Amino acid sequence: MVAGYCNILSLIQLSAAGIQEELEICSIIGGLIISGSFLLRALLAWLALAVFAVINGTVGLLLIQSWAGEYADHVYKTVLLLVFMYFVLLGFWKWTGLENWKSRAVGMGIFWLALTLCFELGFFHYAMGVPWERLVADYRFWEGRLWVAVLLAAPVFPYLSAKHCAKRGKSDII
Repeated sequence: MVAGYCNILSLIQLSAAGIQEELEICSIIGGLIISGSFLLRALLAWLALAVFAVINGTVGLLLIQSWAGEYADHVYKTVLLLVFMYFVLLGFWKWTGLENWKSRAVGMGIFWLALTLCFELGFFHYAMGVPWERLVADYRFWEGRLWVAVLLAAPVFPYLSAKHCAKRGKSDII
């Protein structure tokens, strides 16, 4: 296969016969090159987490908070989301494979952190009208707010889960 050149916008690979041209979008995240297909899969996995987080938040608000209080609801939602995130990642690595897992996991973690911050701050402030003071309050770990654990997990869990999968072998992940 003739080597292709990758820049920020695209990667062009030519087949050995020179007949088939394949255009694959690449992204550079934190200096790491990640193929478009991997990035799309990472986005789909993150969207699954976002849907789960919305459902989890709704269940917490409607059931847990009225029964156990606001702080217990906050702890429940955070812990459940973290556990779900790790299991989604185990399935993700089984789906995508572990080729170049270290750089892919780091790039995915940076991507997920950016998506999470954009969604959390952008969507909830601009679409839902949540004031900035309330959004920022969820980042006060010293006041018992655990949301920052999700933000720390977004860049760390992809690496830890891929490392876990690499040690166990892809076929024996879940």
